[in-house]
Amino acid sequence: AFPYLVQLQPVLEDGMSRQGSPLVVVGKQISEVGLGFYHPRPLPSRYGIVTLDVAGVSVSVLIELLWTQFTHHGWYESGGKFVRLLSQASAVRESA
Repeated sequence: AFPYLVQLQPVLEDGMSRQGSPLVVVGKQISEVGLGFYHPRPLPSRYGIVTLDVAGVSVSVLIELLWTQFTHHGWYESGGKFVRLLSQASAVRESA
């Protein structure tokens, strides 16, 4: 179980170009390979950068969303696999 708030920045497949505004999602489950979470609106991309706090350190990871379903509570539930750890020096740039 992972009942924590997580920042998600939708990005293009390159893992760098923003696609839409960042949002806060609600974690559901986390494992060594991926993350499941709830969000209030559809996501504009299959890729995103999730920012997690791990032992007091902020860590950003590129995630590829593998599935999404609409819940009967009016929210969406999605899950995806971690693609790669991003260095803190990596800057997300606006897409053209």
